[in-house]
Amino acid sequence: MLGDIDSDGNGNDLKSRKKRKRLSEDTDGIEKKFSLPPKKRIAINEQRNESRSTLPSCEVALPANSPSIKTTPPTLLSISENYNIKSLNIKSASKIHAKVVQALEVLSSFPAIGAGAKHGLVLLEAKSNACCKMISIVEIIKRQIVQEMQGKWYQYNTLEQNLLKRKEIQTEKKDDTQLPNEDGVDTENFEIMKTPFERAIYGVPKVRLEPVMKIYLSRVRIEHLRKIYGEQTNGIM
Repeated sequence: MLGDIDSDGNGNDLKSRKKRKRLSEDTDGIEKKFSLPPKKRIAINEQRNESRSTLPSCEVALPANSPSIKTTPPTLLSISENYNIKSLNIKSASKIHAKVVQALEVLSSFPAIGAGAKHGLVLLEAKSNACCKMISIVEIIKRQIVQEMQGKWYQYNTLEQNLLKRKEIQTEKKDDTQLPNEDGVDTENFEIMKTPFERAIYGVPKVRLEPVMKIYLSRVRIEHLRKIYGEQTNGIM
């Protein structure tokens, strides 16, 4: 029986070896069939390297005049060095005629004459509830400049946001009905004390952003404002 076991074991070993050899030969044949010659493989790798080198790089610096680069908005202090600024705050209750007269007083003095004289610049500012009125005032001013002064106007628009803090006053509701006590004396109303968590929440001021529209009006071109906000004018561009 030992001889039979040995013969069977050797027979199984031979079969497994032949099977593994056949599988390896098949895989080698498939690789040879679908593999490229060494020269073609080198040529393909060189073409890939050339195509990668010709692709545009993502690390290219943006040009200086790219619109994605934000320019710092000018401050009134920097503009006031070269221009005589008149600020007009337009509200929903503002009188259109009064604001037009105030703006034309500044813009009518053109050209600026004398040493150190500055050109006039009107800055109109309005919140969302008064933007329509401000636009009407601006259109009247521009029409007066063209009809009465036969001049040019330059307009620059911007939309900004102001940070406002407001505290919401919490009023305690008191019971209007008063119940008399046993002695016939009315009891005083009382308030329920808030928890530390409620006091912490109610004590924090609420913050919100309020949109504000600003319009610059001038009789001369202001190059710095034109680069940041764009320009509207009746003159030659």
